[in-house]
Amino acid sequence: IGSDRDVVIHIGLDWLVTMYEKKLNGILADEMGLGKTIQTIALLAHLACNWGPHLIIVPTSVMLNWEMELKRWCPGFKILTYFGSQKERKLKRQVMSLLALDCSFLRKSWRYLILDEAQNIKNFKSQRWQSLLNFNSHRRLLLTGTPLQNSLMELWSLMHFLMPHVFQSHHNCIFIHIVNGVNIFKHLCCL
Repeated sequence: IGSDRDVVIHIGLDWLVTMYEKKLNGILADEMGLGKTIQTIALLAHLACNWGPHLIIVPTSVMLNWEMELKRWCPGFKILTYFGSQKERKLKRQVMSLLALDCSFLRKSWRYLILDEAQNIKNFKSQRWQSLLNFNSHRRLLLTGTPLQNSLMELWSLMHFLMPHVFQSHHNCIFIHIVNGVNIFKHLCCL
């Protein structure tokens, strides 16, 4: 009999596969250490017949873990990591800058765009959010171990990133709050 963590991983993978089959984007959010990385890698392995390319964007603090897990569980994957000494990173930045400016890279259609630590794009005014929004992908998956805050604008930023056709402008939409049992309309963003 597997551990509780194994059960969580299988349930998460089933959910990710269902989201893929239904052509939906989503947020995989749980506490740190419950297996979001493994679940995501298992999803990519499951999609071997619908091969990539996939773009996984992670902070440097977890990059080595991602690389290690990808090599362990999917040794056939081609992986380019942006990590190393200051000199190595500078060289990779130059290559990546050229790629980012290359129209073919910007127009590349990624099968999956996966963003770990999704809280890093909660500000829709940030350059990071704007840049990532312009990437072309069939599916998007956000991973986070940080609880979503009580900010509707942060929630809208994440939801618009995932489904811009559904969560359009934050200026002309309504959220409904219930305060002390009374509905209060707040003109913040679109659902």
